Parts: sequence; structure tokens; C-alpha cells
Amino acid sequence: MIDETSLFLIDEYIDELEFLANIYQRDFKKFCIEIDALCNKNLKKIKPKALESDGELVFKNCCVRSLFEDKKYIYLSGIIQNIISLWENQMNDFYLLFKCKDYNELKDILEKDSYYKLGKTENFNLYEMRHVGNYLKHGQFGAAEKELISINSKYYNNNGQIGELRGDYYRSKHLNISGTDIEYFTGLILKFWKDVKKSIIQKG
Repeated sequence: MIDETSLFLIDEYIDELEFLANIYQRDFKKFCIEIDALCNKNLKKIKPKALESDGELVFKNCCVRSLFEDKKYIYLSGIIQNIISLWENQMNDFYLLFKCKDYNELKDILEKDSYYKLGKTENFNLYEMRHVGNYLKHGQFGAAEKELISINSKYYNNNGQIGELRGDYYRSKHLNISGTDIEYFTGLILKFWKDVKKSIIQKG
């Protein structure tokens, strides 16, 4: 017998993800336009002084552009964390009666129910996505960074430095994320739920 409640919940999760992803994409594009305009406004304030060399002007321009690019990264980072956290919350909601404590328990129950395998080998893209989310959440030197290095992730900015050099100061490494990852990560999660739904129907 097909579990109609589970199918209903999955449809709700899919609708929720699609709705939020569209809003996130729209808002991020708008945010980038406003940030670029603000950056250009600040760049116009930088005027050459008699004692300044071309190198000093280039340095100032680079610093301004860098600071505004950082703002885009921080905003995008929050969006991606929200999408991945929403997925984990949805899985918790799906198995609410089991009172799962963490992601590994959810992963084990999904596999036990023959709905889905979330291992590194079985589904690398979701595995990588989750570690990207954890890196964005916890920062450098944690388990997520070590795992992204271990799997040679395309998202990891492995420049061999403890921090990224910007002028005369350091800041944390940035991952190679972009606005297109909003749609990409959402797509991975949507496929996950559609595959779980398919498994439930096949079992029924």
C-alpha cells in the first residue's frame, strides 16, 4: 500500500523549494545590481593626489572592488546555507516521529527504508553540496574544509595559503560559489525528493 501521507509531504517540500529558489535567485540578481552601482559610486570618490603613484591608485581601486565582491559572496553564502538547511529540516520533518538527532541518522533511515542512499559513492553531488554548506556555516579548519580538500571539490579555493591575500591583510578563503549554484543545489535537492517519491511508489 502506497504511503499517501509521505507522497503529500514530498510534494509540499518540492513546492516549497521551487518557490524559495525563485525568490532567492531574483533577490540575489537585484542585490548584485545594487552592489555594483554602490561600488561604482565609491570608485568615483577615489581621486588622484599629487604624491600618489599609479600603483597606489590601482591598489585603492582593487580594495574597493574586493570589498564589494565580498558583500556579494556573504549574501550568496547565506542563501546557499538556507537552501541546504531547509533540505535537512525537510528530512527531519519527513521522519518526525523518529526524532532523528542528526544528518547521519536521517541518512541511515533513508537507506534502511530503501528510499535513497546518501553516501559519498552513491551520490557524490549531494555529499559535496552538504560539505559546501557546512564550510560556509563553520568556516576554515573544520571537518567540512578537510573533506572538500579530500574529495578535490571544484568549490574549494585551494591556493595553499592560510588566508587569501588582499593588499596588506588576510581574510578567510572563499569557496568558488556563484549565483548559478542557487539553481544547481536546488535542482539536486528536488531530484532527491523526486527519487524518494519514486521509491515509495515502487514499494507500494
